[in-house]
Formats: sequence, C-alpha cells, structure tokens
Amino acid sequence: MEIYSPQISVIVPVYNVKQYLHKCIDSILSQTFTNFELLLIDDGSSDDSGSICDEYAKLDLRIQVFHKKNGGVSAARNLGIDKAIGEWICFVDSDDWIEKETFLEIIDNIEEKKIDLVIWGYRLVYPNYSNEINVPISGCSNNKTAIDELLIMCDFQKLLESPCNKLYYTKIIKERMLKFDTNLSLMEDSKFNWNYFNSVQSIYSIKKTYYNYRINHNRESLSARHIDNLIEIRTENVAKRLNFFVNYDGKYKNQYLSFLEKDIEMAHLELILALYASNASLKQRSENIRNLIGRGKIDSLNGGFIYKLLKTQNVFFIDTILKSRYLTNRSIPYLFGLFQKLRTKYVKQLSCF
Repeated sequence: MEIYSPQISVIVPVYNVKQYLHKCIDSILSQTFTNFELLLIDDGSSDDSGSICDEYAKLDLRIQVFHKKNGGVSAARNLGIDKAIGEWICFVDSDDWIEKETFLEIIDNIEEKKIDLVIWGYRLVYPNYSNEINVPISGCSNNKTAIDELLIMCDFQKLLESPCNKLYYTKIIKERMLKFDTNLSLMEDSKFNWNYFNSVQSIYSIKKTYYNYRINHNRESLSARHIDNLIEIRTENVAKRLNFFVNYDGKYKNQYLSFLEKDIEMAHLELILALYASNASLKQRSENIRNLIGRGKIDSLNGGFIYKLLKTQNVFFIDTILKSRYLTNRSIPYLFGLFQKLRTKYVKQLSCF
C-alpha cells in the first residue's frame, strides 16, 4: 500500500468563522497544485464552523479535521504542527484566502533548490478597498548578508510578523521543536518567526501577492486586552531582532535602528489609543497616561511624537491630542473607501462620453 506523502501541509486554525470559512477552504482546495494535506483545527467553535469542517472532510481525502477545546490560535497551530507530515508547512487563517496558483508557482520556484524558507506578499482586504504589500525583491538569498538585508527590507514592509505569507521547512520546525507561545496573545507570530529565522541558511522571496488578509471588525486590536504588558512584549520583540542582526553593519543599519526605535514609540501610542477603542473613561485614560509618564522609558524614544507629548507631562493636553489622532486614524479607511467609490463613479461617467 502506497504511503501518502504530501509536499505541503496546510494548517488552518478555525474558530467561529462560519461566514468566511467556505471561501478560505475553497481557495485551498481549488489550488492547481494538488499534492497537499489540509489540517483544519477546530478550536472549540460555538457556531457551525466545526460542522462545516467535517462536511468538507467527507468530500476530500486530503482533509483532516481535529476538534479541540478552545485554547487560542497558537495552541491550534501547534496541534497542526504536531500532525503535519508534509515536507513544507503553510499557515492560512480561516478569515482569509489564497490565490489559485499559490502552491504551484511557489513549488516551481524552489524545486531542486536548497531552500529553508519562502516568503511572499499579501493583500490587506478592507470592506471598501484593498492594499498590496509586496516583497521588495525576488530570488534566492543564501548568505548571511543577503539574508539580513532581505529580512530588514521585509521588516520595513511589515512582512515578517505573520506566519501566513511564508512556507516553512517542516524538518527545521520539528528538529528545533519550534512552537507558538501559548502564553502570549500578542506578537506570538513574530516570536515564532524570529526563532525560525535563526535556523535558516537560505530564503527564497517571491514578488507576488498570493495571500488575502481580510480586515474586519472581528479582528480587533489585541492591544486593548494587553494594556499592562504591551510595551514589554514589543520591547522583547525588538530585542530579538537586534540580537539577530548583532553583527550586521550594512547600508540599512542606521535606518533599521531608527525603525526599531519607532516600533517602541508605536507601542506607547497603541497603548493609549487602545483606551479610546475600548471606550475607557477619562479617569482611566488619565491614569494610564500618568503611568506612561512615570515609566522612566521616555528617553528611549529619542524625540519622537510620543516623546514630545509625554515630556509636556500635561495629562489633559496629551489626552486631547491622542483622542484627536485616534478619531482621525479611525476615519481614514472609511474616507479612503468613499474616495475610491467616487473615483470609480467618475471614471464610469467619463467612459460614457
């Protein structure tokens, strides 16, 4: 009897996404490359998501469904890693979908090459518009300097945080016993990735957007639920990156250091803006701002936007400015969507003449 040996193991953690799940699974099953297994990890869904997974498993022998008690996306992905038998591992979130040629084009690019990681771009899909974020260069990076500079350029584009626009070599994950940290619900993906990057000697990058990342109200900012340790988690993440590039002295060094400093500044900003998103009272916001002022870490921001605000030590002024910034940022997607609609209408009118 021939042993089934899929080339790719696709791991999809599933939790209460019945309205999106069909599109996600269909996009995987419609791949022109067929040698894969699909592992659907039902993380204790309370809607019909688990039943939808079971129905698909009846239709396609490549699908395996695992039902587990709710433990979060990291635990679900870890179970998928344990069950995966493919040469490569790919993660897809159940809200999202992938392009039809994804696996075929990726495998065609890396076949007969010694590759430890593949990375590609993704498309942020909002209700009214989409935005592509792409890898800056295509091809194989197989020495330390080339790998460092590829990762730095990808980090500038925010392409390194998610596991869903990458193909991982299963042997590396299992030999290094790499897992997602179930004690984290914020930046656990980034921690997994940087642990993995430490084990790679070659990366293949593809300048295409194969992955569609759905932005919707269910994907609320986790910072609102991690107010106390947001800055500590972000600081640890920055430390991992600094450690990875400790010997890097190339052309992007100063620019990258500024980028990482900005990352800590953004953590301070997210920390405060999360309070507006959660409708915190003025008293709660004021207490949080005072805590930030008293942290003693302001000088690390090197004169950035938050630095200048916090140095005023005027709680009411800081709250007013940040609330205005929150309301402006929240309006941008809607204003951009309206602009796109008006532009489309205008183009259609012109075409009538």
